[in-house]
Amino acid sequence: MTNNAIPQVKTVHIMLLGMDERQYAMFRMAFKMHGITNYELVTVEQGIQPDMVLADADTDVEIWKDAKNQFPDAKVVYFSSSPPPVTAPYLAKPIKFDTLFLNLKNLQQGNGIWVASSSGSSAAPVSRQATQETEPAATQSHSANITIEHFDEDGGLLGEVRKAAKQDNDVAVMHNGKPVLLVFPSVQKVLLATDSETLQSLCEQKFVDLQTRVITEEHLKAKAKLSISACLWQLAIWTGNGRFPKVINKNTVFKVRNWPNLTRLAPLAESMRLSAFLTKASGSLTILHKLMLIDNKDLADYLTAVYVTDHLIVESAGQAEPQTTGAGQARAAAQTQTIQRPERVHARAHEDSGDEEVPKQRGLLQRLMNKIIGR
Repeated sequence: MTNNAIPQVKTVHIMLLGMDERQYAMFRMAFKMHGITNYELVTVEQGIQPDMVLADADTDVEIWKDAKNQFPDAKVVYFSSSPPPVTAPYLAKPIKFDTLFLNLKNLQQGNGIWVASSSGSSAAPVSRQATQETEPAATQSHSANITIEHFDEDGGLLGEVRKAAKQDNDVAVMHNGKPVLLVFPSVQKVLLATDSETLQSLCEQKFVDLQTRVITEEHLKAKAKLSISACLWQLAIWTGNGRFPKVINKNTVFKVRNWPNLTRLAPLAESMRLSAFLTKASGSLTILHKLMLIDNKDLADYLTAVYVTDHLIVESAGQAEPQTTGAGQARAAAQTQTIQRPERVHARAHEDSGDEEVPKQRGLLQRLMNKIIGR
């Protein structure tokens, strides 16, 4: 008999002590993004025995001492910006998201121990933590420049279909006098009048001559089976091809309104992971690159697709660059932006207080993300 059982993911119960809400939110977010081991946050009130306790000694060193007595069977970690005065498992601040889980695994295995010297003034960590942090970072410690290129989502075949979808009349989009797409807004359907290779070629052309005419043949509506959303999704992928819509720049804050029906849409790399994150929390290009280490083209294709299908909510335009695209032109916007993407990024679990400038109506997570991107 074939064993079709799904492999069980190991669960590690972690307790956070002495941390404020912002630090707690940072760890919770990081654990949600990790799929190899299921790190589950537990509290004292739940009565669940933790496998590991992260005690913030910067808040009060007694928290760590009390935790050692309260949870003798758990790995109680001294979490601090400075090494402990005694020999103890040690996790240094600020945490790095790309090495956090490696360090947690090392601590579970008995590594990451800071051994205090007899004088108490100097010590050396007896662990692989430092070396395993620096080894992968040695090859990619430099900041890579990621060019953010924009295109005009209102031009070309994609733009014509977007405009046709908003009209009251049924519209045929034509090229060289022949229809390529028939758009029926009343039933939210599209009828393809040519093959996908031709459509992709039209999307990839920088300058393309297109015409439209109103459809009067009612019988054609019954033949249309493709939804407008699915059509726009695919056209967006072909047209954008790794570029971003004009509305999105490196500081734009956005969120996905609701989960796209990915089973009925053209497949996109990372679409599941991005949808899971952005339907629950706001993000920006900077945040997503830091937290997810995602390929820039995959990110651009996804954001373009959810934007043109009205799944994306742009909450803050940030410092948007002025866009200069002539009316009726089907050319891509030539402007580009560059963001610094550290391949090994730092994210602080202990943030300096400065929320007075942030409007009170913003949620905790929004304020936290603004701190990450330095706004």
